[in-house]
Formats: sequence, structure tokens, C-alpha cells
Amino acid sequence: MARDIRKDEKEIINALLDKVSLSQLKIQESAVVEDLKDGQMGSIRFVNNNSLNRKYGKRLIEVEYVDLDNIPVYISLTLDNKDKLYELDIWKVDFNPLIKYPTPHELIFIHSTDY
Repeated sequence: MARDIRKDEKEIINALLDKVSLSQLKIQESAVVEDLKDGQMGSIRFVNNNSLNRKYGKRLIEVEYVDLDNIPVYISLTLDNKDKLYELDIWKVDFNPLIKYPTPHELIFIHSTDY
């Protein structure tokens, strides 16, 4: 089910975009997303009017976060096949729900692709 993007989600995504110098992709205040069925880890997909032809394109950046229970969480921002924001993929390595949603200053840079 589609919903408006939350403030904390926007902050993380914009921080990731700044890290890869793609500020032109900053998300709109009215961005619409849908929660992914990921066991309550927090992954979202951007809703787009051209959703029928959209598919995963590439990973833009990956960062790490350590949740309150000291379990690593990997966060990837991906683009679709038309270089539009696609997903914010959040994966807690023990597959349990996220305890605390991260803030930008808690992220540890791992990898980015050459855009």
C-alpha cells in the first residue's frame, strides 16, 4: 500500500545521495513509497507512474548501521533501469525487525558505484 515518505526516510536517502554527489536526485517532499515485505526491517520502494516497466537497475551506495542490539544492518540505495530512485533496501543480518531507525550520522560508508 502506497504512503507518503517519512521524514527520517528522506533524511537517510538525501544523506546517501549527498555521499555520492547526486543531489539532483533528491527526493520530493511529496514522494510516495510502499513498504516492502522484509520482516519489518524498513525497506521501501518508490512508487512511480511508470511502475509497469520499472525494474532494478543498480546499487548506488551501500552503508552499514549497527542496531541497538549490536546486530549489523546493511542499507542500500538503488536505482531502477531508468536511473530513478528505486528502493531503500534495509537488511538486518539476523533477519529480525529493526529496533531503531538510523540517523544519517550513524551510517558507516561501505561502497558506492560509479554513476
